[in-house]
Amino acid sequence: MGYINIDLDESHDLDYGLKKEYWHQGIVSETVKAIIQQAQKEGLNYLTATHDIKNIHSDHVMKKAGMHYC
Repeated sequence: MGYINIDLDESHDLDYGLKKEYWHQGIVSETVKAIIQQAQKEGLNYLTATHDIKNIHSDHVMKKAGMHYC
């Protein structure tokens, strides 16, 4: 179906992917929110993430999860 990963090196980079047939159902948005909450509980003070500038949907996922551009 897909994956979500947080690199445990100093970048704490958040990475995710989802099969196309599951897009636009809110699955990634809700899962990323939950992952971020758990990461905060475990003491990670920040996460990083990037997306292709042409992929506005990943931008929306990150914003819905409370991430912002730095």
